[in-house]
Amino acid sequence: MGSDYHMQEIAKWETIAGVEVPIDKWGHYLNWNEVQPAHTKRVARTREPNKEELEWWRNLGETRLPCPRQAYRKNVTTPAKARDLTSPYGVLHFAIGNAEGDEQCDGDFTTFFDYAELPDGRIILHSVCNTESGGYIGGGEYNITFRDEAVQEAQAMTSNAMQAVAYNEVRHDEEGWNQSSCYFWRCVHAFIAQNGPAIRIPILRRGLAH
Repeated sequence: MGSDYHMQEIAKWETIAGVEVPIDKWGHYLNWNEVQPAHTKRVARTREPNKEELEWWRNLGETRLPCPRQAYRKNVTTPAKARDLTSPYGVLHFAIGNAEGDEQCDGDFTTFFDYAELPDGRIILHSVCNTESGGYIGGGEYNITFRDEAVQEAQAMTSNAMQAVAYNEVRHDEEGWNQSSCYFWRCVHAFIAQNGPAIRIPILRRGLAH
């Protein structure tokens, strides 16, 4: 996975088909093959002097200077992390909508998508909404479906994204994103049909929108 799939803190684990799968605080599954265990190290810190240390400093006659901060060391634990399994706004690979600066629209609104497979064969379908002019990133959907339902669910998410485009009075910029509005669900369909690892198929980017 590329750098657009970021490391997230692990909130809990779930056993799926015998595999321990990490989950972040938002309930999103993370990549069980890219986990950084928690680790502890001692680091240098400073603190304000306490009452006894201030009294000791005054007894030295050093009243012209403030009592220095006191150095100490403490253990700092970095929690366990794992990489995103899906990251719609990170990879920006599947998109429906337009971008800021689109001369054919007054505003902008885009839904981004991503998908992945869990160890038991279920499919994660993830989307995030974004408007640059409105300064908003969020919403969208996070659906976990059985394989035989994934394409239908991806088509429903595509339909929802197209409705959002219409509601926000913008358009799907096929030239700008170099993909038709059906690219996401067509790739999900190809993935299910080939029964292979999650794939992005350039030949499916353009063409019929149904």
